Amino acid sequence: MTAGVLTVPSAPLAAAAQVCLGVAGLLADVAVAAALEPEGWAGAGALADGSARAGLVNALRRRQDVVTGVSTAMRVLALAVDEAQAQVATGKGLAATAGLLLDDDGAPQPVRITIEPGVDLHAAGVGRAQVLAARAQLAAADAAVARTLGELLQPATVSGNAIGAAALEAAASAPAPPGADTSSLAVASWWAGLLGLQRAALLRRMPEALGRLNGLPAGVRDAANRTLLANALETVDGRLGRLQALLGPGPARGPLEAERRHLRTRRAVLVGVQAAIALAGRTLLFLDPRGDGRAEVAVGDVEHAHALGLLVPGMSNELDELPGIVTDAATVQRAAGAGSAVVAWLGYDAPRVRQVPSSDQAVSGAALLDADVRGLRASRFALADAPAERPRVTVVGHSYGSVLSGVAAARGAPVDDVVVVGSPGIGSHRAGDLPQGAAHVWAARAASDPIRFVFDVHRFGGVPGHLPTQHSWFGPDPAQRAFGGQRFLVGAGVTGHVRYFEPGTTSVANIGRVVAGRYSDVKR
Repeated sequence: MTAGVLTVPSAPLAAAAQVCLGVAGLLADVAVAAALEPEGWAGAGALADGSARAGLVNALRRRQDVVTGVSTAMRVLALAVDEAQAQVATGKGLAATAGLLLDDDGAPQPVRITIEPGVDLHAAGVGRAQVLAARAQLAAADAAVARTLGELLQPATVSGNAIGAAALEAAASAPAPPGADTSSLAVASWWAGLLGLQRAALLRRMPEALGRLNGLPAGVRDAANRTLLANALETVDGRLGRLQALLGPGPARGPLEAERRHLRTRRAVLVGVQAAIALAGRTLLFLDPRGDGRAEVAVGDVEHAHALGLLVPGMSNELDELPGIVTDAATVQRAAGAGSAVVAWLGYDAPRVRQVPSSDQAVSGAALLDADVRGLRASRFALADAPAERPRVTVVGHSYGSVLSGVAAARGAPVDDVVVVGSPGIGSHRAGDLPQGAAHVWAARAASDPIRFVFDVHRFGGVPGHLPTQHSWFGPDPAQRAFGGQRFLVGAGVTGHVRYFEPGTTSVANIGRVVAGRYSDVKR
């Protein structure tokens, strides 16, 4: 039945469902009328009539349940047909952007299409997978509805409403989300092949799994992570309420009071995250409220932006610092201009002061950043209006975040430009060592930034390795001409270590120009 259903409109199914619903309403009205007792009638005849009317009412209500169940099943199938037809069309269109024509069965056609420059050829495979998955999901929904209709036609059928609900649940059932080691392209293909009912069911049941899954559309991850945030706040409020009942309103001491202070602090952090994503155009791409916490918030339309930036903060940044990082990301996004989006990327466990000389957090964080960039690119394949060209990507690292950014670029993360400010080194000896090339490695440092002292080996006599002059633990100074990259001005308004992203500064204007790809406008 699936092949035929894919080529016909769903309107007749929806109309049949509406007719059945009308019939069910008429049966309900007749049942109500039949249940009325004639006034003033008593005796044996009245008793016999009452018994007969009770039987008639029960029969009418059973038929009402059956017709309601049929209506529900028809609505499920109509919705499944609409979803499948839309996804098949999207999959065929996506494959066509990469030069592959498909029929409704997902079979390639012997026709050659000119491929536009810059198109990601993965789109062909993802588009075909989407067509095949849509057909499979429609077949599953069709089978579930057929079983329901068969059961409704049995003489001893159970309640039609119960069976209709079962049909909806069967149509909404979906395989468990892919594991964390699944490629983002495979995740995008899996999501693209699900029906709307299945997607909604997964968002209800498994927000934590979806919220961290690279390859899903940004809007899906945002919905899942906002649910996680609400759940975390509800849990903290519940624990606070129980402690308050134990301790009372007055001051207290001991472990319970310490726990209450901890919960109040934790609640303030979560409320801060809530405030950071409250403005329009903010997308919560990732949230892990455990421990110090991690999060990623996009400013701008991350799904359709042609220029995408990721702002990586430095040491000691925890979830309570997220609002400030999001503010910096918003400033960079405004500087980059229309068609851009910037992610406040607190997606790694930032080191504390004593951990800074180690590259461990940079190496582990670089792998996470690499996966996230690939996930953001792949997620576009699951969109009905997916842009044909991949976005240009710039990673912007501040302080220790620049170490992570350099390591991510060196390991092959698909980024076009690397921008570092206030950097203690990026793990490479020369700008040209990175795959992006020296023309796409940008650095700046304020004259008064104390980070400059880490490059003076004589001030760190205990540092192992006999580092040469102008080297830190993480390599030579990227802001020096000898490093070979592109240097840009920060302007007089930037002093110290943390003001590179302040609005109105030459620094943030230049960073925005690099993110947007307006290289000739960068002030050097």
